[in-house]
Amino acid sequence: MDAERMPAEAELAEIVEIGEGFLDCSLPGERFDHRAHLIMTTYLLTHYPERNWERDLPEHIKRFNVAHGGVNDHTRGYHHTITLAFLRAVSSIVWSTQVQDPVVACSPLT
Repeated sequence: MDAERMPAEAELAEIVEIGEGFLDCSLPGERFDHRAHLIMTTYLLTHYPERNWERDLPEHIKRFNVAHGGVNDHTRGYHHTITLAFLRAVSSIVWSTQVQDPVVACSPLT
């Protein structure tokens, strides 16, 4: 095992914490960096594959922003085009590899 890699159970715990923390807005805003965006998106796609994330993710992002003191207007907060481009890019990678295990899917990110 690579000395810098977390054990799978620690990786899974972090992935679930980020994914579910995003959904219920308990993830601290300062932890929602670019890495966490990738992990959250991968988690949602692999853990909730039945969901229509192009439909559902925008409202979750808006809610998360507001819960952490953010604003969703024309210049700040949620941006639909960026969200859909990011979601489609991550979806393409996740589904092209056909990986359903979030630890495996997120392993390059953790």
